[in-house]
Amino acid sequence: MNSCKFLIASILAIFLGAAHAQNRAFSPEPARLAEIHDAMESQVAANHTAGAVTLVLHGGKVIHHDAAGLADRENQVPMTEDRVFWIASMTKSVTATTLMTLVDEGRLNLDEPASKWLPALAKAHLADGTPPKRPITLRDLMSHTSGLAFPPRKPTDGAQSLKGYVAQLVAAPLAFEPGTDYEYGFGLTVSGHIAEIAAGKPFDALMRERVLDPLGMKDTAFNPGAALRAR
Repeated sequence: MNSCKFLIASILAIFLGAAHAQNRAFSPEPARLAEIHDAMESQVAANHTAGAVTLVLHGGKVIHHDAAGLADRENQVPMTEDRVFWIASMTKSVTATTLMTLVDEGRLNLDEPASKWLPALAKAHLADGTPPKRPITLRDLMSHTSGLAFPPRKPTDGAQSLKGYVAQLVAAPLAFEPGTDYEYGFGLTVSGHIAEIAAGKPFDALMRERVLDPLGMKDTAFNPGAALRAR
C-alpha cells in the first residue's frame, strides 16, 4: 500500500521529533522546529535512510513540512515534500480501522468464530494435525494471537488476489492454540478478506469508502496509478 505525504510525514515527524527532543515539552517555536531538519539530515548522513519527509500538525495547522536527502539514490533525485511512500505494515492500522467500522455497525463480531465468514478456518489444525481447542476469532486475527504463522515471503506474493493469498495462509498449520500466544504476522490480511466478504465488495474499495475518502487521503492506494508512481 502507498501513502500520501501526510500520513508518512506525520509518522516520521513524530519519530524524529520525539527522539531529538529528549522528552522536553513540545514547542512550536521556529528554532525548535529547525531541530527536526537537523535530525533528518543526520539520519541521511549516517545512511540510516536515503531521504525523509516530515510534517508537524499543531492546533489543526501545518507548522512544519520539510524534506531531506534523496528520493532516488541511483539517479540522484532529491527528496521533495510531495513524495509518495510505501508504508508496508503501517497498512495494518488502516485495515483495522476499516474492519472496526463494520464491527460498529454489527456486521462483524470480534468474538464469534471467524469461520462464519471464512469456512476454511474451520479446518485449521496444529502441526500434529489436531484441531485447535477453540475456534479462531476475528479478535485473534486482528491481535496476532490466532496461531497463524508468519510464512516465508515470495516475490510473487503481491501478484495474487487477496482471496488466493488468504487461502494459502489459512491452510498452513497453526503455530499455537488460538489465544495462547502472540506471533506477528498476516492475521490482518485474513481479516481484510473477511471484511470484503461481509461487505460484499473488494477490500481496497471498502477501505477507500470507509476510511481514505472520508479523511481526504486521495494519494493513498493499494494499486497506485502512473501519476502516483511518478512521485
